Amino acid sequence: MALRLAATTGVAGMLLACALAAFLYWTLARELDQRAREELAGKLQRVAHSVAEARDLAALVADDHALRDVMLGHENLHLALTRPDASRTLIGYGAAADATAERFAGRASATVGWPSPAHGRMLSLVAGARTLAGDEVMVHLTLARRADDRLLGAVSRGIAVALPGTLLLIAAAAWLGTRRGLRPLTDFRALADAVSTRRLGSRLVLADLPEELEQTAAAFNTMLSRLDEGVARLSEFSADLAHELRNPLANLMGKTQVALSQARSAPEYRAVLESNAEEFERLARLVDDMLFLARSDRPGETAGREHVDLAAEAARLIEYFAPLAEEAGVGMDVAGSATVVGDRTMLQRALSNLLSNALRYTPPGGRIGITIADDAGSSTLAVENPGEGIAAEHLPRLFERFYRVDAARSRAEGGTGLGLAIVRTIMTLHGGVAEVASSPHGPTRFTLRFPRGGA
Repeated sequence: MALRLAATTGVAGMLLACALAAFLYWTLARELDQRAREELAGKLQRVAHSVAEARDLAALVADDHALRDVMLGHENLHLALTRPDASRTLIGYGAAADATAERFAGRASATVGWPSPAHGRMLSLVAGARTLAGDEVMVHLTLARRADDRLLGAVSRGIAVALPGTLLLIAAAAWLGTRRGLRPLTDFRALADAVSTRRLGSRLVLADLPEELEQTAAAFNTMLSRLDEGVARLSEFSADLAHELRNPLANLMGKTQVALSQARSAPEYRAVLESNAEEFERLARLVDDMLFLARSDRPGETAGREHVDLAAEAARLIEYFAPLAEEAGVGMDVAGSATVVGDRTMLQRALSNLLSNALRYTPPGGRIGITIADDAGSSTLAVENPGEGIAAEHLPRLFERFYRVDAARSRAEGGTGLGLAIVRTIMTLHGGVAEVASSPHGPTRFTLRFPRGGA
């Protein structure tokens, strides 16, 4: 890229330099030509005035001091006065006078440039004039332009000498400027080469970048920040997952080794197997939740599209949880109605996770409230429990995987720490959001907000 840009810039600069040199040469030649014509016209007027003051041709030829004054000091001027028929030259001054008279014989008036082998480029002006007696003569005034030719030659030689060096300087400047301008891209490459899963903290410095690359660098830094955050979460997730698996596996291994350490009775073996079965169920729930989250994270994963009555689904789940609620001494109410477009099974799972959490943290005698609302912008379903509240510092991370406010109590009661993460994932697939609001002493309210018309 640097070579192509430098070549393009260099060639453009060289062409511009050549065009500028040619323009300057043409401008100088044009100015010299214009000045020569003006000088020749001025001299011709003085000659014509001298002719007009002469009494007749004889007096003009006999007393030609006025014409000599015009020619005095101008070695490059050549003057010839002839009769209109060019039969003979009456007066001639300069080496090229006769040649001029012969070349333009018979012409009434003309301004012509022509080459002379002996004198170089010539510029001639032909015009008629009359004496006081009415005698007509033809004035042939010629300017030899050797001085102009010498000046143009010196300029062209100067251009020929200076232009190659100028072109080389332009090429070098184009290369150095391109390399300097593309230096931020080299920084991009160096940073990209240094990026790894262990080194994601480097960032591009935006202060010294050109405006054209500043937004790209900002986007690159944002991408690195997202990767850094994603790798950190993945590392944390891996550690949490290993911790979650370690406890049930340790329980299974310990109980099994204790049972095998000596002979046991059938009821004792049965008790060990029943305890192991509970741990296996917990592992199965954990694996099932992980598979659901993994499938939901795949690109292109979408939720089903069917009309779901939130009030009917809430009533169905209240009936399902009724035995557990009765055993815990907790009541459940549902109010309001709304219909959303989504996946019925996923929405049942999200609401089930919220009700399970609410039952776990609602004290005996409390009541869980399910409020459903429908307005012009969105549909909402809120689950509120009057139990102990959640501190404000925990609320932003409550929907993260394996995050627990009280890890020991949740694990003891069989939770995997993935219930709220699944709720958030389901709402994301439906184009909605999951929100939580709580105060230190309760209540705690989880709200599912669905977009109008579904995802």
